[in-house]
Amino acid sequence: YTVDPRFSLGLRQQWSAVGDPARTHLVATRLLRRWNEPSSQANLYARVGLGVAEATGRTGSADVEVMADWETRRWYLSAAAKGTRDGSDSGAQLKARVGVAPYLGDFGDLHTWLMLEADWKPERADPVLARPLVRFFYDVHLLELGWSSDEEVFLSYILRL
Repeated sequence: YTVDPRFSLGLRQQWSAVGDPARTHLVATRLLRRWNEPSSQANLYARVGLGVAEATGRTGSADVEVMADWETRRWYLSAAAKGTRDGSDSGAQLKARVGVAPYLGDFGDLHTWLMLEADWKPERADPVLARPLVRFFYDVHLLELGWSSDEEVFLSYILRL
């Protein structure tokens, strides 16, 4: 839910590969800075999530993330750094994405992006994953579908209210 143009609140749920709930968070996101140029836009965000980690026996869970992105109507770049704590477990993650729009749509059209994401988590056996994905954006809906190099399906849906 967008409280104002620089602040939003939301609910994020993550599931494990076997379909069990892994984490449920109330998430607050703050736009720290926006750069609007004639043909591009860049953003810097901070996000905090608080909730419950099901995977560790319904313990408290928190994460903090800093994200940056830059986009034109054709190109997209982003990077994020995240720290997570679930009960007594903690972890770090870095992500980067590059994307291209195969066509340029008008306002109100369905927009499609082809993206490649690199994801680093030092605690994994293979700390770096590559994830090709497709992003569809229409009105208040954003859907991402992908497949990771560890053969996991990726699905993300965001509804902006």
